[in-house]
Amino acid sequence: MISRENPGGATAVKVAKENHDMRFDIPCIGLTTLETCHNHGIHCLAFEASKTLLLDRDVWINQLRKWKLSLMSVES
Repeated sequence: MISRENPGGATAVKVAKENHDMRFDIPCIGLTTLETCHNHGIHCLAFEASKTLLLDRDVWINQLRKWKLSLMSVES
């Protein structure tokens, strides 16, 4: 684990599995995901743009700034 005292951090990437059935299980990012990243020294979270739901944006947008966590979308 990378400590908050040792900046640099890691990047996590959230993507759907190959042949993922999006009708029943859609990858999501919410406050819990961001808290997990923050608690484990991850400084950047990338997600699959067209296959991920962002939940409760207004709730966690300030946390991104507070924790200095970057969020970015990537095309598959």
